[in-house]
Amino acid sequence: FGPNFVESAVWSDDLKAMGFNALDAWHYINTPLVLAGSGVVAPPPPAVNLPWALSQMLSSFRSLRATAGSRAFSLRMLIHLVGDAVQ
Repeated sequence: FGPNFVESAVWSDDLKAMGFNALDAWHYINTPLVLAGSGVVAPPPPAVNLPWALSQMLSSFRSLRATAGSRAFSLRMLIHLVGDAVQ
């Protein structure tokens, strides 16, 4: 739980390693592969997913009502989730 960028980037993984799994759906979005013309309709993605979490954390970080603690949480999650998004 250190203050530097690298430790912030893995902070969410540290929480998971301690058994905190409440934010698991924030880290990914599963998009099924559906071939054009196959007649298969992909199910809608879950409402809580990586793009949703990024939006929520960005809004929280930018909020004029945000406390230092909520901004710190939001920034750490943004750093981590952007890393997840590019994987």
